[in-house]
Parts: sequence; C-alpha cells; structure tokens
Amino acid sequence: MSNSLAAAVLTTADLGEAIRAVHTLLAIADTERIEVDFDAVIGSPDVLARVCDVLPGLEWWASADPERGSSKAGDDPAGCLPIQVMDWCRPVDRAEPFIAALGPEPAAVRWDLDGWPEVPEAGLEPISQKFAYLTLTVNSRDL
Repeated sequence: MSNSLAAAVLTTADLGEAIRAVHTLLAIADTERIEVDFDAVIGSPDVLARVCDVLPGLEWWASADPERGSSKAGDDPAGCLPIQVMDWCRPVDRAEPFIAALGPEPAAVRWDLDGWPEVPEAGLEPISQKFAYLTLTVNSRDL
C-alpha cells in the first residue's frame, strides 16, 4: 500500500489551456516508456460510441451495480449506462482523442512516466518512475 501525493498545477475551465500545460510538462519529463491510463463515467450512448472508437476493447462495468453488466461478462455497454470505464497501458496517442470524445462526461487521463527531473531552484529532487505521473481531470474538480 502507498499514499499518493498530488498537487494541482493548473485549474482551468479552458480545455485547450489544460492540454497545452500537459504538453509543456511532458516535454520536461522522462517519457521513454510513457503510457496512458483512462478513467471515466459515461452516461450517454453518443459519448460511449465515440470512446469505443478511440479505445476499442476497453474495460467497463455498470456504475450502479457491477453485477448488472461488464466487459468481462461480454455485456453490451449501451444497455448498462451509466458505466465506469477504466483502461490501462494505452499508447500516448490515444489521450487527446479520448478527451475529445468525452463531451461533458467526467474523466481522468493519467500519463505514467519514467521520471521527473530535478529542479534545484524549487527544492525538488528527481522523481523516479514509481512516483512519476501526470493526471488531467476533465469535467471534474476531483482526481
């Protein structure tokens, strides 16, 4: 077990500004083996169709009751809305299409990095892969 320590770097309602900030931070991070994780609650059939186009084979379960439906059971997600979507270890090029597909649905995208560099002027030591993440929440103020 571990405890996470996350700090808000930017809070904005401007999605373009948030994505630019992500690109700026990724440019200084060690991204040799970068991958992306996704977490969302989807309640709209239109958003579901768009997300499934971006992330075929994604893992999901019915939000109200996982026993009511899931990808593991081979159920149709459209018949189980709203659903919780969690998908891991995707290529980095899936992040922005996923964000664009969301519409108003709440979600988080997490880039798993190899590390963050040292920033001595801010008193920050280098951070290893075990603790190196960047998370963007969309349509939500919560991680």
